[in-house]
Amino acid sequence: MTAIKRMRQTMKRHHDKRAGLWLTEVGWGSSHNGQRLNKGKRGQKRLLKKSFSVSVHKRRKWHIQGVQWFDWRDPGAGQPTGCSFCSSAGLLKHNYAKKPAYRAFRQLAKRY
Repeated sequence: MTAIKRMRQTMKRHHDKRAGLWLTEVGWGSSHNGQRLNKGKRGQKRLLKKSFSVSVHKRRKWHIQGVQWFDWRDPGAGQPTGCSFCSSAGLLKHNYAKKPAYRAFRQLAKRY
């Protein structure tokens, strides 16, 4: 929320306050590897619900056009990921098993 508020302030200063925003690459990892963006399965679900709910609640005020989750499915074991949470940021495991965040995502998508 802090980053969005700062972005909107910058846009306002540059006479772009009516421009729409897309929130992309929203996500957290479901592992417990001690990295800051890995929150465990319950934490991933909780933060998904919170971020999407806030985005819907503030969509008019912040001119949010859409929100995109970072990754649909975890990469396979041993594949390079490029970031500290990328190996577990998916809503599905590599074998397509559903994580708790997947179920929350579906419920939110149906609601909005």
